[in-house]
Amino acid sequence: SETEKAQTFEKTPLVALLAFIFHSAFNNNISVLPLLATATVLASLLLSNNLKDLVWKKKFSPAALPYLCMPLIFVFTAYSLQSAYQHEQLKIFAGSRLLEKGKFIESQRAFESAIKTNPQSPRAYFGLAISLKNQGQYNETQSILEKLDQMVPNIFNTNYELARVLFERKHILEAHRYALKSLNWNPTPRSYELLGKILISEGKMAEAKKIFEEGLIFVPEQNKEERIAADRIRLNLAALAANQTDFAECRKYLAEIKSSISQTSDALYLKGMLLSQDNKPDEALKLFEKALHESPENPRIMNAVGYLLTRNEKDLERAEMLLETAHQLLKSSETPMLSDMLMIAHSLGTLYWKQGKLEEAGKLLEIAWEKCPDTWETVKVGRYQDLIRFYQETGNDQALARLTGETASTTPDISGKESTEAEKTEND
Repeated sequence: SETEKAQTFEKTPLVALLAFIFHSAFNNNISVLPLLATATVLASLLLSNNLKDLVWKKKFSPAALPYLCMPLIFVFTAYSLQSAYQHEQLKIFAGSRLLEKGKFIESQRAFESAIKTNPQSPRAYFGLAISLKNQGQYNETQSILEKLDQMVPNIFNTNYELARVLFERKHILEAHRYALKSLNWNPTPRSYELLGKILISEGKMAEAKKIFEEGLIFVPEQNKEERIAADRIRLNLAALAANQTDFAECRKYLAEIKSSISQTSDALYLKGMLLSQDNKPDEALKLFEKALHESPENPRIMNAVGYLLTRNEKDLERAEMLLETAHQLLKSSETPMLSDMLMIAHSLGTLYWKQGKLEEAGKLLEIAWEKCPDTWETVKVGRYQDLIRFYQETGNDQALARLTGETASTTPDISGKESTEAEKTEND
């Protein structure tokens, strides 16, 4: 009857929709291929439901042949689409496993094979981009990520990955733009951390600190990757506090780090610096040596070890090697920080003083004090003390008179401070 046919017509889309949902749940993926197959099923069901009732006739018409072929065409199409879909998923799975094992060339081939099967597969394009990035092919990585972002905006957090690639390539302005887009899409600690690091590279320390602090407002505790990113933010905040000689805040942020980040070379360096501030040079040296083992070419850590070796007069030859190497590394870097250059200058000046190279020592110690900004009050006072002691011990009364005369009106009264104050602030 017409009523029964209408009820069947209403149920037909529901059957197709349920088939699609179960298929997606089984494959854990809503992809174009199964959707296309399901659409074919839906169209076939609707078409067959609207056909007139089948009536057998004695005569055979050639026009019926295409209709007889339709079931075969449907079966072939469905089989082809499903086979292609399964091949795509297998290649994506294989590529992901190869990525985890660090076999980046093999994973690249697997993802490229998946793209040949389905040129519209976002997951395959993203896997290919990560494989190329790990091989250092940044131009190709950027191109694929931009194409993927055009296909589906910010799928797999594409803006974040683009910002990372551009930041590593020193394209700071573009990296800043994509980092902001990533933060708008995903306000997570990882996005805040990346934007903060970009701001630091731009010399915007105050803005970077604000972004880092905002990144700690909400940390999804169920996500391990985001918890670790939050600890990296705390480490950055501790470093910024140390640069401002706010050692209390530096201690606070370091104490809040609970993950393996607390054992990284940067964290060990800051902990050693705090021990040096507490006048515990032997304990500080142990941490600096451990940090140097983790990062053997880090100029800051090399300076810290070299300075303490110089201060304790334990191994001046090794101290000289470390400090001069650190100096060369900083000079060859693209944008060395002023604080790092002055730190190395002061350490080398102290070393040359111990070695009796008084002319070189005097020049470096004066540079380390004169170029030190007035905002670094504690550090500048400490370096002024060292320069005074240097001229006193070397008997350079003329330079001493000139120095004390020039700074009498601007330098705080430090006559009552202990001579170790400079040593305490050196590893800032």
